[in-house]
Amino acid sequence: MKRCFVCVAVCCLISSMAWAATGKVLILHTNDLHEHIRASAGGVGGMPYLAGYVAAARAERPGSLLLDSGDVMEKGDMLAYLTKAQAMYEAMNRVGFDASAPGNHDLAYGLENLRACAKLGGFPLLSINLVDPDNKPIFETSKIFDVDGVKVGVIGAITSAYVTNDPKAPARALEINPTIDLIVEEVKVLDPQCDLLVLLCHLGSKACLNIAERVPQIDVFLSGHSHERLDVPIVSEASGALILQTGAFASSIGRLDLTVDLGEKRIVESDFELVALDHDTTPLDKELANWVAEREQEVCPQAAVVLGHAAREIRGRALAQMFADAIRAKSGAEIAVDSPNMLRATLPAGPIEYNTVFKAYIPGGRAAVSKREAVLISIKGADLLDYLEKGMAKRGAPAWVGFAAKADYQKPEGERVLFSDLEPGRTYQVALSRVMLTALATAIGKKPEAFEAKGLEFNVIDAMAEKIQAMAAEGAEIGAEEAAAAAN
Repeated sequence: MKRCFVCVAVCCLISSMAWAATGKVLILHTNDLHEHIRASAGGVGGMPYLAGYVAAARAERPGSLLLDSGDVMEKGDMLAYLTKAQAMYEAMNRVGFDASAPGNHDLAYGLENLRACAKLGGFPLLSINLVDPDNKPIFETSKIFDVDGVKVGVIGAITSAYVTNDPKAPARALEINPTIDLIVEEVKVLDPQCDLLVLLCHLGSKACLNIAERVPQIDVFLSGHSHERLDVPIVSEASGALILQTGAFASSIGRLDLTVDLGEKRIVESDFELVALDHDTTPLDKELANWVAEREQEVCPQAAVVLGHAAREIRGRALAQMFADAIRAKSGAEIAVDSPNMLRATLPAGPIEYNTVFKAYIPGGRAAVSKREAVLISIKGADLLDYLEKGMAKRGAPAWVGFAAKADYQKPEGERVLFSDLEPGRTYQVALSRVMLTALATAIGKKPEAFEAKGLEFNVIDAMAEKIQAMAAEGAEIGAEEAAAAAN
């Protein structure tokens, strides 16, 4: 009996020692939420479904970490845009985020607005390389979290892309090499205190692989900026670190379940799942959904106005064609042009709300004159033909209305325009958005000022809304004609 007791005691001791030697950590993570505060019209994603998933996960694992890798702002819903993303951070507070690394878009409304947003969010912003004119970090560089006894050190970092490097600017981002030097020093401080090191960074996977070579102590990279949807983690050959990213627009959430050897301070087991926030399978946080709807009614009630109904999803060049046609119709111009490169979303099949149109086009920006303002320019036929040759962009080929032309963008530049009824020597009146004018001028090697643009006192969103309402009133299939034209 005594011997049996001793065996049981020893077994219990061994079991206890084994239990004490490892710890479990569940990390939930997002990146590039981009103001998608509403439930998505496309049936996947949005903050109310993100919140529903997080609540369910934390009901099972109360101590889980929820981290975000930046670009909370811009490219999204009208409510978030008109509140300078403050509504978005309020929503993140309700979801229960633990920390975020600011991205380049998070400076869109200025540093002081970002500070205000962080207070509304109720979580720290972490960034080791976003510095002030004295070269000092603007936000906390790192934070240690205790997750069920596992000490998790989280370091923040931002990309230098699209962030000023002016030393006199209120906020500037350091380039990658000095950033790595700072991370190396931060790791020296954190490593003795932590069981697991995480770089929460608004950097693409290639930059993360570069850092992993120089800083092998980092166990996990939660990345962003490049909108990569990584169904399986990238594993650094240099260090074995896991690199994760969830795509963009609150469409998915990453779930990383780790077992950590607390003695050796290393991951001994990992299980990752990239979870699509499908509305059919993800729980909805009704309280957050109702709060978003109420705030929207206060700030922008027109966002919920249904303009028409799309029988199928409208995207790419067909959607750009619709915008061009809408601009031409409202302006009365002879010609209008646009490009899929100006688009940031699609028009999903189903009801088309004003908000859906609002977030489909490139953000208006914060300058005195919106990028979305429609303008009228005088341009030679030769320049238009030059644009048709050179205007192919990463999101697709140019769209136009008001003249006949056929182009083959599989051919090399200089051979793409197969025919056109444009007269090279004639001057045409062409309507387009201000941001599209910049793209056109850049493509043909000229400055926008050369075309003496005249503001038309309407923006392309309102033009498109009017077009959709008119088509709905006529009973026409929305987008069908443009889809056919885009195919030619």
